[in-house]
Amino acid sequence: SYARRLVVHLQRFKRYPAGAARRRISGATKLAITSDRGGRLAGARVTASSGHAILDQEALAAAQRAAPYPRPPDGVGGATVAIAVTLRFAPR
Repeated sequence: SYARRLVVHLQRFKRYPAGAARRRISGATKLAITSDRGGRLAGARVTASSGHAILDQEALAAAQRAAPYPRPPDGVGGATVAIAVTLRFAPR
């Protein structure tokens, strides 16, 4: 599905912040991401915090780095396409 393609695309741009690694912080940040029909990022916001600003900031940065997003197929969305995604962060 198109939503799955967007999530996979976004995951490639996620990084575990070095500051979080030093403190062994883990968490999950929920984002709302909106892109236009050309795949350009129209907006990204945190809808549920991980509880750690460093992880929330990285989630937003990943959303920005991931642009442009895959273009939506005909029949999906209108002028923009919105998805909800959860990015999970954990030390390795």
